Formats: sequence, C-alpha cells, structure tokens
Amino acid sequence: MGIGLFIFHLLVNRQYGFHGDELYFIACGERPAWGYVDHPPFVPLAARFATELMGVNVFALRLFPALALGVSCILTGWLARRLGAGLFGEFLAALSFVCAPMMVRFGAFLNIPCFEVLFWLIAVHLLVTLEKRDEPRWWLAIGVLAGVSLLNKHTTLFLGTGMAVGLALTHRRKDLATAWPWLGAVISFLIFLPNLLWQYQHDWATLDFVRSINANAMQRTSRFEFLLAQFVFLNVFGAIVWIAGLVYFLTSEAGRSYRLTGWIFITVLSVMLAFKAKIYYLAPAYPMLMAGGAVLLERRLTRLRGYYARAGLSAAIGRRPVGSDVRLSLPTSPARGTSGVSRRVPGSRHGRTEAVRHLDERIRQRVKCERPGAGNGASGRH
Repeated sequence: MGIGLFIFHLLVNRQYGFHGDELYFIACGERPAWGYVDHPPFVPLAARFATELMGVNVFALRLFPALALGVSCILTGWLARRLGAGLFGEFLAALSFVCAPMMVRFGAFLNIPCFEVLFWLIAVHLLVTLEKRDEPRWWLAIGVLAGVSLLNKHTTLFLGTGMAVGLALTHRRKDLATAWPWLGAVISFLIFLPNLLWQYQHDWATLDFVRSINANAMQRTSRFEFLLAQFVFLNVFGAIVWIAGLVYFLTSEAGRSYRLTGWIFITVLSVMLAFKAKIYYLAPAYPMLMAGGAVLLERRLTRLRGYYARAGLSAAIGRRPVGSDVRLSLPTSPARGTSGVSRRVPGSRHGRTEAVRHLDERIRQRVKCERPGAGNGASGRH
C-alpha cells in the first residue's frame, strides 16, 4: 500500500505548479546554513540535493516527500505487525494512513512535516525494538534519530518531552538508572548543537518568529477547533482506529509493554493544546496510534459478525473524501480550468513558472561556476 501511495504521488504531483514554500526552500538551499529564521536546515538541504541532481522542477522537489510518505505507510503497517497484528491488522493500519487526508497532503509537495512523520515513526520502531530486546543501549540510536529530526523540525522537542514523561511513568524508568538514555540525550544535543549555535549567533531568531506566530496566526484557532480538525483531516472513520490505539497503549493488557508510546501521544497533545499549536503539528503522532488500534480492533473483531464489521470499517475508512477543501488539498485535478478556485488551493501553486525559470537559470550558472577550472565567479554567493 505504501508503494501504491508513492506511485500515486509520482503520477499526480505535477498537476500543479510550485508551492510557495518550495521556492523558499530552494532559495534557502542556495545559501546553506545551520539554521534559518523559521526552520532548521534539513529540508533546504534536501531541496538543494534534489535540484542539483535533477534540476529545478516539481518532480525533483516532490520525489523525496512522496518517497517519505510511502515509506511511512509501510512502517505504519509493519509497526502493527511488530505489535502483534495479523494480516488484517497490518492492512487496517496502512489503510488508515493512506486514507488520512492530512497524511496524503504531506506527500504532495516539498514540506517539513513529510519527513517529520517518517522520523517519528522510526523513533517508535526503535522504542519497540528496545522493549522487545530489553536492551537500554537502543537509547543511543533513539538519540541519533532525535538529533537528526531536530534538524528537520524543532517540534521534535515535543517527542522528546513525551519520551521523558513515558520513562518516568512506566516500567522503563529502570533505564534511568543506566547511562544509556542519558548518553542518547547527549548525542541528540550534540547533533542539534550547530543549529543552537546558529540561533545564538542570530539572537535566537526562531524564538522571535515563534512568538510572533503565537501572538497572531495560532491564536485564531481555538482549542476546540484544533481537536475537531483532528477528526476531519485524519478521516472521521479513521478516528475509530487511532482512538482504539490510545486504548491499546494506555489500558489494554496486550499494550502494557508499550505504555510509553501512549504517554508520548498524551504529552504531545497536552503541550500542543497548551500552546495552541497549528492543526497539523500533531500529525506525526498518529501513525503509531493507527498501528496500535489496528492490533486491538483485529483481536476484538474475530467472530462472524466481527468479519462483517471488519469489512464495513475498511470500506468506511477507504471512502473518497467528500469535503471540497480536502479535495482541493490533493493534486488530483489538472491546474487548467481551476482559476476560479485557485485562491483556495493551499499554498496557491499557480503562476510561478516564470519565476522558477529564472531560478533554474541561476542554479545552472552556479553549477557551471563551481566546476573545476571555472574560476571563483560564484564565490560571492556563499
């Protein structure tokens, strides 16, 4: 199913022109740094790599987001299997991911959340491995992953906070008596340190930016709207699965070993409600619930009536989204003939072809100047 999601994005992602954020990431990638005012360096470097490799075009920029979402879908199904699901549970977890409009949108253009979903899923897989093997040294791998994720998006700090709370409230608190989780935290800090130094050198520009959006954009969304949107943009029927995931991780006997994962979600949700975060900030925390919920539902729906319920639930989750705003967030319709609704297309991906053409010419000139023997004509750009 993950491969199908990847192919879907490859087929439809060129229907619209460049998203404004994509042009911004290209521009940032032309000036490599350990930080920028509103984001860490990971995605600008990904944009730079993509344009160097394949030129400035929507296929190049959207290949990696599509790949990240496809792999994330596979990891969601695999996580369900590792938690004890059978074939249907694995299918249900992957279906819940594929049919969540917010997840599908993340793969439609180059953006930060598409990689955040992937990094959080890998982190949960490492936690599951730690639990299954009962080897605290896996905190080192988690620390490396968290450090890289911080270079993608600072909200990884919420994930770290959730892990800390889960450690304190579950049987894994025994790991705190060893050096491994502390060493993992040190490794994460060292990987993230270059961005921190950039922040210090630039008067903590990102903090000023966050304060600004907190005082303006984020205050427009109430906490009730935040919670309501979680159901709308993650598929109303899919909520049955991720709510079951909360039950699995926090109350079921089968999920007792993985209580830490449930506390991660509760902690992240609480922090985001406290700070009135943007609606999509919670998205990376859902795939693990989809996996846990699929395990629980598969076990509960076993008798004859249960099989009918399985089919009905799958059909309900897999239905085509009917909200016009959701449809417009997916690049399934050609750009021609959409001028009347272009203002409502998130990011407005129309009318930027000429700007991109000039940008492509600049990058080609830069590559030519950087070739051996081409002199130092580009030295003033770096």
